[in-house]
Amino acid sequence: MRMPAGTAVATGVGAAGAAAFAGLWQAEARLRQTCLPAESLGACLSPRLPLLLIWPLLVTAVGWGALRWARAPRAAGAAGCGAVTTAGALLLYEAFHPGWVPPPVGLAALLGAAGFAAGVAVILAPLRAAVRVPLILALLVPHAVAPVLDRSTQRADLERRLTAAALPLLVPDLAGWRVTGVVVRDRERVSTMVTNGSRNVVIATVRLPADFRPPQRCGPFDFPVPDLPVPPSQPCRPVAADHWVRDGDGTTAHLLRRDDALLTVKRAIGVAGSADLAAVAGALVEVSPRRLAELGSR
Repeated sequence: MRMPAGTAVATGVGAAGAAAFAGLWQAEARLRQTCLPAESLGACLSPRLPLLLIWPLLVTAVGWGALRWARAPRAAGAAGCGAVTTAGALLLYEAFHPGWVPPPVGLAALLGAAGFAAGVAVILAPLRAAVRVPLILALLVPHAVAPVLDRSTQRADLERRLTAAALPLLVPDLAGWRVTGVVVRDRERVSTMVTNGSRNVVIATVRLPADFRPPQRCGPFDFPVPDLPVPPSQPCRPVAADHWVRDGDGTTAHLLRRDDALLTVKRAIGVAGSADLAAVAGALVEVSPRRLAELGSR
């Protein structure tokens, strides 16, 4: 064999495959950004999504076929190692960016070329097993470190967005309840999911609405959705100072005023009952953005 020829073929396959993958991903991301929440789930999906899921396998298969065409030995192992190495490089890129952000097409092509070239070279090079195996393990290192780096990146980004929101952040100091998710939306709303077994409660914090006038006007049951009519305000009953309960439509929510913010404690998916809502609402303590980011990114 022709190791240089096989490596060159794999480099081209890796570059083209990674560039196409990034292009498809970017197109899907643009669709999601323009898709309105009011639209059906099907309107937010495209045929690109299943193609993205199987694209790495397709590129690996094309790489294997190209290596076979170049008469390279161990073509399957070389193509697989090239694909795994490229995936590790892309995972490292993602680990340093909050959210799943598609890389630029040019950078994806560079990572794909380098990843496939390195992976194929390790398999095709005339090396002893004592040398080849450590090299293969070294190519797998990005897969091990990327999750750790990603958690750190996501935590730092969540802390930044929580700080920018400048809203009071409260979680229940209650045995058995833990934070399982935090979402910040446009610096105007922070939603914290807390869970105890199969019982899930959401603590939604927003700026105090201008028309909040308890007990007659206590806000809608659901927050407004763009391009949909604003839900009517509902009455509520006082429970304690700056604490009300809103009932109706089979839904119960606890409302708490904190300075210029309004917290709504309501049931999410699961079997949380009125007692759970009351317990969570009565045990809320304020935490810092850093602490909530730590709790929300475990």
